[in-house]
Amino acid sequence: MGIFSGLVFLASSLLYSRLTRGAPHAFAARNVLIVVMLALTMVSQFGIIPRMDTLRNSIGEIDSVPPDNPARMQFDALHVWSTRVEGGVLLLGLVVVYLTASALGT
Repeated sequence: MGIFSGLVFLASSLLYSRLTRGAPHAFAARNVLIVVMLALTMVSQFGIIPRMDTLRNSIGEIDSVPPDNPARMQFDALHVWSTRVEGGVLLLGLVVVYLTASALGT
């Protein structure tokens, strides 16, 4: 859903720029940030989360596994990366909202 929403927002942003300024301004800061957000979301969805799911399926209930178990340690490390990536997407999203609001306010 996030990837689809990001693509719709990007297309809308490009179309809005095209209609109001005569050019799509593909390399405007908000559009570049949207592309970065989409890339990070895809890394999370297609890289990190499937590996976490595989580990979770192989060891069962993750909370019942001792913290020093190698599979648990790998899962925890992936979880940290997942949190970082999604946190980055959130922060970039806030910047995009600010940039979009600023552009519409002028």
